[in-house]
Formats: sequence, C-alpha cells, structure tokens
Amino acid sequence: MKLIENIEKREKIIEMVVNERERQDVIHPKMPKLKTDQFVILLEEIGEVATAIQNKDDRNYIEELVQVAAYAIRMLEEMKI
Repeated sequence: MKLIENIEKREKIIEMVVNERERQDVIHPKMPKLKTDQFVILLEEIGEVATAIQNKDDRNYIEELVQVAAYAIRMLEEMKI
C-alpha cells in the first residue's frame, strides 16, 4: 500500500511541476540566455522557499518548491542534453 501511495504522490507532484512549467512559458516566454542570469532567478525562487519556511506557511512552501523544480527543468531545457 505504501508503494502505491508514494507513486500517486509522485504523479501529483510531477503534474504540479509540469503545470507550473507550462505557466512559466506563458508568463515569461523569454528565457535569459546567460546561465548566470538564469541562476539569479533560481536563487530568487529559492529565497521565496526560505521566506515560506520562516513564515511557517506550508501551502506557499509547496508552491514555491514546485516553482523551483519547474524553473530548474526550464534551465535544463536550455542545455543540449
């Protein structure tokens, strides 16, 4: 039972990240070309995670982690893999 619960939870998380990733393309269609600029944006998102932790805001904590994951994927999409 635990395995199925974990799989369902992962699927939900992946769906949240994919939805956020798509939202990012709509809101910010142009991705900075310089890796340093991309990294600054990632750090800003991580800072929002830290703020949610300090405020003990679990709902926002989850949302911000999803944004970090989606942005990290966006950064990877810019790479030739």
